[in-house]
Amino acid sequence: MYFASFWNYLDILPPILMIVLITCDNLELFNDHKNSELEAILLGSNSLLIWLKLLYFLRIFEKTGYLISIIIEVVKEMKYFLFILMLTVFAFGDSLAQVSSINKEG
Repeated sequence: MYFASFWNYLDILPPILMIVLITCDNLELFNDHKNSELEAILLGSNSLLIWLKLLYFLRIFEKTGYLISIIIEVVKEMKYFLFILMLTVFAFGDSLAQVSSINKEG
């Protein structure tokens, strides 16, 4: 039952990501440019997870609890729209990356 809730994953992921980041930093894996981008992505993801955790804690207050519940329900109802939107963004990103790679070669 514990692993069935999204909020439980939200609780466990930030500490795990922080341990991974600290370990990689101590092993000096983020020194080159390619891995520094990965570090930025992991730090940004961890920051987003911590902010989402704040939303979870706002559910306990009377004034903000129903607003968080409304946001969750709206996102659940929009899942198909968000999927199509994400697919479209990836399609345009891929096509622009292909055009960009052609311009670099020629």
